[in-house]
Amino acid sequence: MKATLIFDSINDLLFSKWDDMFIKRMKCFNEQVNEDLNDSHNISQLLSPIITSQRVMAAQFGNTYSSMQCKDKTTIVFDEWLDHVFIIISEDKVEDAHRELLDCKTFVQHICGQNINLLHSPIYKDWLSVLLESRGKGDSIPGASGVIGESGVIVTALNALKSAVKEIKCSPYQHYHLMLYVGDKLLALYSSKGSEDLTPPDLILLSIQCVAAQEYWKNVEEKNDDVQKTRLPWLSQENSAIVNVCAGTAASPCAPYSMHLAEVAPRITFVILLDMELREVGIAVHMSNQILSNLRRLLLQRNLEMVPNTLDTLEVSLKKDTNFLDSKLNNPLGIAAGFDKHGDAVNGLKNIGFSIIEVGSVTPEPQPGNPKPRVFRLPEDEAVINRYGFNSEGHDKVYKKICNIDKTLLDNCLLGINLGKNKVSENAVQDYTLGIKKFCDVADYFVINISSPNTPGLRSLQKKEELHELLTEINKTRNLVQSTKKIPLLLKLAPDLTIEEIKDIVSVITKKESKVDGLIISNTTIDRPLLINKTFPNETGGLSGRPLANKSTEMIRNVYKLTKGKIPIIGVGGVFTGQDAYEKILAGASAVQIYTAFIYHGPPVITKIKSELAELLERDGYKNVNEAVGKGVK
Repeated sequence: MKATLIFDSINDLLFSKWDDMFIKRMKCFNEQVNEDLNDSHNISQLLSPIITSQRVMAAQFGNTYSSMQCKDKTTIVFDEWLDHVFIIISEDKVEDAHRELLDCKTFVQHICGQNINLLHSPIYKDWLSVLLESRGKGDSIPGASGVIGESGVIVTALNALKSAVKEIKCSPYQHYHLMLYVGDKLLALYSSKGSEDLTPPDLILLSIQCVAAQEYWKNVEEKNDDVQKTRLPWLSQENSAIVNVCAGTAASPCAPYSMHLAEVAPRITFVILLDMELREVGIAVHMSNQILSNLRRLLLQRNLEMVPNTLDTLEVSLKKDTNFLDSKLNNPLGIAAGFDKHGDAVNGLKNIGFSIIEVGSVTPEPQPGNPKPRVFRLPEDEAVINRYGFNSEGHDKVYKKICNIDKTLLDNCLLGINLGKNKVSENAVQDYTLGIKKFCDVADYFVINISSPNTPGLRSLQKKEELHELLTEINKTRNLVQSTKKIPLLLKLAPDLTIEEIKDIVSVITKKESKVDGLIISNTTIDRPLLINKTFPNETGGLSGRPLANKSTEMIRNVYKLTKGKIPIIGVGGVFTGQDAYEKILAGASAVQIYTAFIYHGPPVITKIKSELAELLERDGYKNVNEAVGKGVK
């Protein structure tokens, strides 16, 4: 059962989207209402007491959001915006219903700005309905969400956009963005004055709208076989769609934009966003038609044929296997430990494009970690400082979650378990060996984390004697519990080690009794290089993100030299682009992990890194990642 409802200031139903089960529940709610229950007025009358109560509570307690669960397991969540009440009624969990409610509010804010009365128009009602249906759909096409100006498919698409705006004459005050989307992924972006006013949330919303448009066109095609492939912009029959984007990092509202979408090739959607400052919609429509006219001319000249062709080449390139730890992976990109500490999101992380998923750090006993606040964002530096302190649900609880994962869904993917020690433990060796015993039947590899700066005394285990004792005992445990297949053992190192300390570690991990199968370089740093942010640099904890990039890459290069490339390395630290990943691979990494880039840019950064890396490998003549490993080390 599902219903999405928006009520205006006098509790009249402004927007509704429901299924048959909802109507049946409403009939049970009021047995006197039968035939005309589908009428919006009757629904409004039935729910009016609940809505009024919600308004009173919001006014009394200053919190517009609330939720309730009924005895029949129905969940109802409420929120209020511009004196309008948003309601989701479903059988979902409260958290899922709340997330859907937030998305609904975001869609309305995005398409209506501050003028929510636009929902009186059937055009806007239909649009919101399709957006809600398309929410979370996306597609599995790798696409290319890369840096403008790279070679291959992106530069081809960018040239197509530039050609489309030739002969466009507009005043210096007019501003527009032209975009090509592949499925739900941004392929190329061309802006008349720069794209600073398009934030990542805006681009995610635009991608959902592209999916919604493709769903709309698909339905139209099913109803009419004579529909032309190249269509006029969707939703501009009566009026152009109006969106409000955010300006810059402060997310302050800027001028509304007129939005137009058209399909220019299979899988490829053309988006026009036109600044409407002090102008009527009609002017924006006229300008978009000029651009579309040029675009159609390009299509006649077959100039855009290169886009789908080069896209197909890119997809083939992205699907090249990567060999790591004797396993074939779909790609060399992983999510670093610390993101999914308790094994809650493994399948989801695989589905959005990661091939290496590392859970943890997991400690033997549950522990809360350090007091909050313990995470600090430095957006100007694209960095994060954290001092989590190994907050963990403990071995038993995480193990149960891992056991419940359908491993058939993790084909061509590695699941790593990152092991830590309890803060109050006096026997680090025992803590790590307990982890080996607990997870030996579910892990694809183990990570011994002795490099977090947030657990007192942990980094001292990187000293030569302590490390030799620790790894020797861990290997003894591995030999005892693993009779058929020995699970690879990786060691995660700090970036703050001196070259002499690194040499000592290499001497330990190359001995038979204390050897490891791989290294992760590196953990967060306690250094504070020159940072733009002046609020949090002095906070205690480990720094991750862009400021760590060069330091971790240089350490990868040094270790690769010292080990003669015989020990596989996962490179971590400041990877935001395909170029960042490529530099770590050339320095000696066989795979890379991200964390901070995922925090700031979300799932689109995964495709961005993979597509850019594929283009760089192709540009330099490498057939796969393995051929490029260490090629930059002299």
